[in-house]
Amino acid sequence: MATQVCTRIESTAFAGLVVPGPQSAFDGVANTSNVPGFMVGAVTGRASLSHYVWIGATFTKFGEHDGNRRPDVFDYSLVYGYRPPKWRRTPDKWDWRLFGELVGEHSNKFQQENAAVANTQAHQVFLGPSALGIYRNYTVSFGAQFPIYRDVGAVWPKERVRFAVNFSLSMSRRY
Repeated sequence: MATQVCTRIESTAFAGLVVPGPQSAFDGVANTSNVPGFMVGAVTGRASLSHYVWIGATFTKFGEHDGNRRPDVFDYSLVYGYRPPKWRRTPDKWDWRLFGELVGEHSNKFQQENAAVANTQAHQVFLGPSALGIYRNYTVSFGAQFPIYRDVGAVWPKERVRFAVNFSLSMSRRY
């Protein structure tokens, strides 16, 4: 939705299937269920030529098998982005933006044989910078996040930093 010249409100709702992989077992929790689950989420924000602000949230719920279930997970995020005027480029050159991201995740306890497993709940908040570059139909983004709040049970790893690198190709044609 356009709110003024070169400014718009963007919103997206999404849903998906979550399938745990073989690497997703947890030490200290026997019979970790790898039963699929579902994820739903929404994000909304304001974008202009120079400034971006978004908030978003997702909820993931896993299925149960023989009384065993992974924890439900609630994720939330707040993002601010800046695109300096000198960085704005035509589609035949790289166009860059910088972001500051605050991301939190809260999970309840694992369930084994229909009972909650002690010390398996977690709540973590991460903060960090990232960058996004766009060149024609190609995008690349990368960043790091550092924990600023951590209340995790004995099962969860004590993360010091998270890194991400993403590449994408848009198949739409520009005329």
